[in-house]
Amino acid sequence: MLKQFGPSTLIAILCGGVLAVVVFLPVVAYRYRKAGRLRLIDMVMLVAVMVYAMSLWTYTLVPIPETSHYKCIKPNYHLFQFVSDIRKSWANGGHLIRNKVVLQVLFNFVFFMPLGAFIRWVGKRGVVVATMVGLLVTALIETTQGSAVWGIFPCPYRMFDVDDLFLNTTGALCGSILAWPVAVLLDSRAPRPLPTVVTFGRRVMGVVADLMVLAFVTAPSFVIWRAVELYVLGVPVEQISPRGDWFFGWVPALLVQTLAVLTGGRTVGEAIVGLQPVEPGNYKPLRRTAKLLGGIGGYVALSATTEWITGLPVAVFVVVSIVALLVNRDHRGLSGLVSGQAMAVQSSQDAAAPV
Repeated sequence: MLKQFGPSTLIAILCGGVLAVVVFLPVVAYRYRKAGRLRLIDMVMLVAVMVYAMSLWTYTLVPIPETSHYKCIKPNYHLFQFVSDIRKSWANGGHLIRNKVVLQVLFNFVFFMPLGAFIRWVGKRGVVVATMVGLLVTALIETTQGSAVWGIFPCPYRMFDVDDLFLNTTGALCGSILAWPVAVLLDSRAPRPLPTVVTFGRRVMGVVADLMVLAFVTAPSFVIWRAVELYVLGVPVEQISPRGDWFFGWVPALLVQTLAVLTGGRTVGEAIVGLQPVEPGNYKPLRRTAKLLGGIGGYVALSATTEWITGLPVAVFVVVSIVALLVNRDHRGLSGLVSGQAMAVQSSQDAAAPV
C-alpha cells in the first residue's frame, strides 16, 4: 500500500520545496517586522507547511491516468462503511494490523492531523476553526475526486468516500487538540525584545534576499524574451542571438536594484529584512552610487561580464564582501565601507510604511 504513494511523496517534496522558495521572501519580511529575527523553526515550519499543502493535492489526485482507459470508481455514500469492511476481513481470518482497510482508515485519520496542528501553531486558531477547515478541505478533495476532477476525465478514477469526510475532519480536530500543549508552551514564553542593532545574520539574510530577487527578476525576463523571439518575432532556434539572452538575463535585475539604491539608499534585500540607511548629508548621490557598485550592483556587473570558468573576479568580490561583513562591528559590509554609509534597524514607524 505504501509503495503506491512513492510518486505522490516525491512530487509533494519537490513542489513543496519550490513553493517554499517562492514564498520565502514574504515570510522573511513578515518575521523581521514582527519579531526582528528569523529563527530556524520559522524555516522548518515554512517548508513543512508547503510540502504538506502539496501533499494534500498529490496524495488525492496523483497518479493521474495517462489515458482514458482506466477503471471507473464508484462512490461510497454509506457512513462508517469501513467498519463493515473491517468486520468482514476479520471474520475471514485476516490480520487486522496488515489489513488494507485498517491501514487506509489510519492513513486518512493521521494524514489530516498536521492540518489541525498547523492551524493551531501557525494560524493561532483553535479546535472549531481546525475542524471547519478540515471539513472544507476534505470536502473539496472528495468533490474533486467524485466529479472526475470537475469533468476533465470521463469518469472518476478516485473514489468519493463519505467515510473520508468523517476521518479527515476528525483527524484535523485531533491534530489541533494534540498540538495545544506545544502552542501553550510557546505562547507562555516572554516575547524577546526587538533587536536594535544590526546583526551579522540579518545582513547575510539581506544578501540572500537580494540574490533571490535577482533570480526572480532574471528568470521571468529571460523566459518572456525567449518567448517573444520564438513566437512573436518568429526567430528560428538556431538563429537566436546570445546577446538578447545576456541582456534580458542581467539588465532588468540590475535596473531594479539600481532604482532601489539610488532612490532609497538601500537594496531590495535590505528593505525586506527591515534595514534602513544611515547616510551623511553630503554627496548623497555619489555615496549611493558607490554603495551600488560596492554591493549588489558590482556583483551583477562582474557576473554578467565574467565566464564561470574564469570567474576569479566574482569569487574575490564575494570573499571580500563576506570578510567586510565580519570585520566591522556594525556589519556594514563592502558597500558600506566604500560609500561611508551604515545600516540601522528600521524603526517601528518606518516598518509600518510600505517598502
